[in-house]
Amino acid sequence: MNATRLALALLASLMLAACNTGNVPTFQGWIEAELIFVGPDETGRIETLSVREGEAVAQGAPLFTLDADLQQAEVAQNRSYPNLGRAAG
Repeated sequence: MNATRLALALLASLMLAACNTGNVPTFQGWIEAELIFVGPDETGRIETLSVREGEAVAQGAPLFTLDADLQQAEVAQNRSYPNLGRAAG
Protein backbone atom coordinates (compact mmCIF):
# COMPACT_ATOMS: atom_id res chain seq x y z
CA MET A 1 0.00 0.00 0.00
CA ASN A 2 2.83 2.41 0.81
CA ALA A 3 4.50 1.63 -2.50
CA THR A 4 1.28 2.40 -4.35
CA ARG A 5 0.86 5.73 -2.52
CA LEU A 6 4.47 6.62 -3.20
CA ALA A 7 4.06 5.77 -6.88
CA LEU A 8 0.86 7.85 -7.12
CA ALA A 9 2.49 10.79 -5.32
CA LEU A 10 5.49 10.61 -7.66
CA LEU A 11 3.21 10.39 -10.70
CA ALA A 12 1.13 13.35 -9.49
CA SER A 13 4.27 15.46 -8.92
CA LEU A 14 5.56 14.66 -12.39
CA MET A 15 2.21 15.57 -13.94
CA LEU A 16 2.09 18.88 -12.04
CA ALA A 17 5.64 19.69 -13.06
CA ALA A 18 4.69 19.13 -16.70
CA CYS A 19 1.83 21.64 -16.40
CA ASN A 20 4.11 24.65 -16.19
CA THR A 21 2.10 27.66 -17.37
CA GLY A 22 5.06 30.05 -17.44
CA ASN A 23 5.31 31.06 -21.08
CA VAL A 24 8.86 32.33 -21.05
CA PRO A 25 9.94 32.74 -24.68
CA THR A 26 13.18 31.07 -25.59
CA PHE A 27 15.20 31.61 -28.72
CA GLN A 28 17.89 29.60 -30.38
CA GLY A 29 20.60 31.02 -32.58
CA TRP A 30 23.59 33.31 -32.37
CA ILE A 31 24.39 36.98 -32.32
CA GLU A 32 26.99 38.64 -34.48
CA ALA A 33 28.46 42.03 -33.70
CA GLU A 34 30.80 44.45 -35.35
CA LEU A 35 32.88 46.07 -32.63
CA ILE A 36 34.83 49.26 -33.13
CA PHE A 37 37.26 50.48 -30.50
CA VAL A 38 37.70 54.25 -30.47
CA GLY A 39 40.46 56.29 -28.88
CA PRO A 40 41.95 59.77 -29.14
CA ASP A 41 45.05 60.58 -31.18
CA GLU A 42 46.62 62.18 -28.12
CA THR A 43 46.55 61.30 -24.45
CA GLY A 44 44.46 63.31 -22.05
CA ARG A 45 41.57 63.31 -19.63
CA ILE A 46 38.05 63.01 -21.01
CA GLU A 47 36.10 66.19 -20.30
CA THR A 48 32.71 65.32 -21.82
CA LEU A 49 31.30 62.05 -23.11
CA SER A 50 28.61 62.61 -25.76
CA VAL A 51 27.46 59.00 -26.25
CA ARG A 52 26.68 55.95 -24.17
CA GLU A 53 27.43 52.32 -24.90
CA GLY A 54 25.06 50.89 -27.48
CA GLU A 55 23.85 54.21 -28.90
CA ALA A 56 23.80 54.80 -32.63
CA VAL A 57 26.17 57.57 -33.73
CA ALA A 58 26.14 59.57 -36.95
CA GLN A 59 29.34 59.61 -38.97
CA GLY A 60 31.52 62.55 -37.96
CA ALA A 61 29.63 63.24 -34.71
CA PRO A 62 31.90 64.01 -31.73
CA LEU A 63 32.08 61.15 -29.25
CA PHE A 64 34.01 62.92 -26.51
CA THR A 65 36.14 65.96 -25.78
CA LEU A 66 39.46 66.02 -24.00
CA ASP A 67 40.49 68.40 -21.26
CA ALA A 68 42.78 70.95 -22.92
CA ASP A 69 45.00 71.52 -19.84
CA LEU A 70 47.67 69.01 -20.90
CA GLN A 71 47.85 70.33 -24.46
CA GLN A 72 48.02 73.93 -23.25
CA ALA A 73 50.83 73.04 -20.84
CA GLU A 74 52.77 71.37 -23.67
CA VAL A 75 52.33 74.44 -25.91
CA ALA A 76 53.49 76.72 -23.10
CA GLN A 77 56.53 74.51 -22.51
CA ASN A 78 57.41 74.53 -26.21
CA ARG A 79 57.11 78.33 -26.34
CA SER A 80 59.40 78.72 -23.33
CA TYR A 81 62.18 76.81 -25.13
CA PRO A 82 61.99 78.16 -28.70
CA ASN A 83 65.53 77.28 -29.72
CA LEU A 84 65.76 73.86 -28.09
CA GLY A 85 64.80 71.97 -31.27
CA ARG A 86 67.24 73.94 -33.45
CA ALA A 87 70.24 73.37 -31.19
CA ALA A 88 70.20 69.62 -31.74
CA GLY A 89 70.24 69.91 -35.55
